[in-house]
Amino acid sequence: MNALAWARARELITARSAAIMIAALVLAWLSLVSAASEALGARAPNTLAGLAPGEIKARLKPFDSWLAKNPAKLFGGRPPSAVVAQSRFVLSHVPLHAGAVRWLGMDGYGSGDKKAGERLIALSNSLTRRNASVQLLMAGNAARDGDATGAFHHLDILMRTHGEQGPMLFPQMASFLGDAQFRKSFVPYVRNRAPWLEDFLLTAVEDGKNPIPIAETLADAGGLPDSDAYRRVQGQLLSQVAEVGSFGTMRRLQATFPPRIRQQLDSSGFNAATTSPDYAPLAWRAYENPESGASFIMADQARRAGLVSSTGRGTAKVLDRVFFAAPGRYRLLSRGKAEVRAEGDTAYWRVACTGKDGAVLVDGKSNFLGKPAIAQFFDFTVPSGCTSFYAEMYAKAGTAAGLEFYLDDIVLTRVGA
Repeated sequence: MNALAWARARELITARSAAIMIAALVLAWLSLVSAASEALGARAPNTLAGLAPGEIKARLKPFDSWLAKNPAKLFGGRPPSAVVAQSRFVLSHVPLHAGAVRWLGMDGYGSGDKKAGERLIALSNSLTRRNASVQLLMAGNAARDGDATGAFHHLDILMRTHGEQGPMLFPQMASFLGDAQFRKSFVPYVRNRAPWLEDFLLTAVEDGKNPIPIAETLADAGGLPDSDAYRRVQGQLLSQVAEVGSFGTMRRLQATFPPRIRQQLDSSGFNAATTSPDYAPLAWRAYENPESGASFIMADQARRAGLVSSTGRGTAKVLDRVFFAAPGRYRLLSRGKAEVRAEGDTAYWRVACTGKDGAVLVDGKSNFLGKPAIAQFFDFTVPSGCTSFYAEMYAKAGTAAGLEFYLDDIVLTRVGA
C-alpha cells in the first residue's frame, strides 16, 4: 500500500488495531480488483457513451480500475464526477443496482455527508454481499466506531465470498488479535469453526509473528478440534509460545486439550501423547543433531521407549520437556539399559526453571551410564516463583565407536513440600 493510503487510513481510523485492520482489508481489495485493472488497462473512466440496458453493468468497471490505482479514496475523497454521473445513469435504468449505490455512498463520504454515505453503503450491502469494497467500507465503519464484532462480521463475509484472498489477509488478522477487544470478537469464529479458520491458523502460525495473541485466542475459545491438521498447527504454535517464554499461555492452552490427551500428558514417561511433536514441548522433544540424537520406538502396544545415540565427541542435547510444578521437592528417575559402553560415554540431566534467567535446579554433572542397567534418580527442589521447568538430557560418546542406550521410562514424582 502506498504512503497516501496509510496516512488516510490513520486519519479516519483512530484506534491502532482498527488502522491495521483497514490497511489489511485494502490490500485484500486491491488484489481482488487487480485482474480487472490489468484487463481494463489505463482507460480513463470519463466516457458517458450510451449503452443498452443489458450492458449497464459494464459502465462501472473502469472505475474499479481507477480505485485500484487510488486506494486511499476508499476512505474518503470524492470519486471522479464521471462515476457519480454514471452511477446515477445506471440507477435510472436499474433501480437499486448495488455497484451504483456503492459509488454514491462513497461520494457521500467524500463530500462530508457521512450519514448519507453510511446509509447508501448499508443499502448496497443489503443488495449483495459479494462486493469486496462494500464489505471493506462496512468493516471500516465498524472499526472506526470501536465495533470489533461488526468489523469481524464483514471480514467474515469477505472471506466466505472471496476465500482466495485469505492467505494475504491472515497475517494482518493475527496481528490485531493482540487487541483484547478484537480477540474477544474473534472467539466465536473459532468456536463455530468458520470455514476459513483452518487456513487462517495454518498461514498465521507459519508466519510466526503473533504466537501469543493466537494462543490466547484459542485458549479463550476452548481450544481446537481434535484433528490431524489442527494438532500439527497446535504443535508449531506451542513451540513458538515456548520460544518467547510465555509458559502461562502454554498452560492455558494445555487446559483445552481433550481429556484423554491431558491424562496422557500427566505422565512423565513415554506414551503416544508424551512422544508426539503435536504437543511438544509439553511432550518429550527428541533432537537430531549431526553427531547425537534421540528417537522414540515402540516398546509394546501401549508404551514407547527412547533410543539415544551418539557418534561424535561433542556433547549435545538429545531430549527435553517442559513440566509445570508447584514449589517443593521432586525426584526424577531414569530407567533403561546401555548394553555396550566405552570409557568416557556420558549422559546426564540438566533441570532449570523456564525463563531467560531461570534458576538451574540440577547442574548436569551426574553421569548415569556407569552400569549396563540404568536406574538412576536424583532429587531437586523447585523454589517459589518457579512455576515451570525444563528437564533436558545431554549425551556424548567417549570414543569414535559411539554410544547407544535405551530409556524405558522416566518418572517424575513430588516427594515433599
